[in-house]
Formats: sequence, structure tokens, C-alpha cells
Amino acid sequence: VEEKNDNVNGHEKILLVEDEEALLEITQGYLEYLGYQILIAPDGVEALRIFKIEKNIDLLLTDVIMPGNLTGPKLAIEARRINPQLK
Repeated sequence: VEEKNDNVNGHEKILLVEDEEALLEITQGYLEYLGYQILIAPDGVEALRIFKIEKNIDLLLTDVIMPGNLTGPKLAIEARRINPQLK
């Protein structure tokens, strides 16, 4: 990924949850290029731990099927309990 693109002005904090390393790196790099602050988690359990620590997450971008019992849709429900304004 190249330097930050000054023509875009993303500034929100996004929690990116993805268990496939290559897809995680590509997505993270592109979103950072657009100006977003990215937090990453490899699974739903780690994502929930991050939600309990980081109170200002604006958006959850998650895989649907992940290792363990916490799928993307279940994670979204739990995350909205912690932060009802989460997109």
C-alpha cells in the first residue's frame, strides 16, 4: 500500500475481524490508505475483548464464518450490546 491518499478523509475507527491473514492484510492496508484507524482481531472472541477495552469504535467490519462459536452475526449482536451506536 502506498502513502495515505490525501484526497480522502476517512477518520473513523474500524474494528476489522478476519481469520484469513491475506484478506486481513489487504483490507487493513486499503482502509488505512483511505485514512481510517483500524483495529484488528482474528476471531469473534478477540473482537469482543477489544470492544470492552476500546469505547470509541465506529464500525464493525467482520467475516461471517470464523473459527469458534462466535460467528460474524453473533459478534455484531454482542458488539451492539456494548455499543448501541455501532454501525
